[in-house]
Amino acid sequence: MRERLLHVVQPLNLAAAFTLAAIGYGLRYEVPAAQQPLVWLLVGLMLLAIVAQDWMPRHSAARAASYLFQAACAFTLIAMAPRTGVAPVALVVLIAALAMEYRPRVVLVVAVCVLAASVSVT
Repeated sequence: MRERLLHVVQPLNLAAAFTLAAIGYGLRYEVPAAQQPLVWLLVGLMLLAIVAQDWMPRHSAARAASYLFQAACAFTLIAMAPRTGVAPVALVVLIAALAMEYRPRVVLVVAVCVLAASVSVT
């Protein structure tokens, strides 16, 4: 049990948790009240995907699917916000997680693609 708790409180996981909580709190003022449960569900699912990666093998299909899921959650949060505010920070969390695992060249290509997609969403 103690080892599992140590995985959850790793510095990157804690930073992601606080950042995602700040995103959810910031979206409280941007998203209509009827959509608030969906915002917190997406934030929670994104955090769960980040923490679950600690138990997945590196460079596996499950990890890649987790990154795609996080991107889908982030883009959904961006699309829900009526103006550009704190929601794009979820993409920064995703890019930071990718930078911890992949080579800079790969992360740069992914970051440019994510940036292009986020411009088209907003």
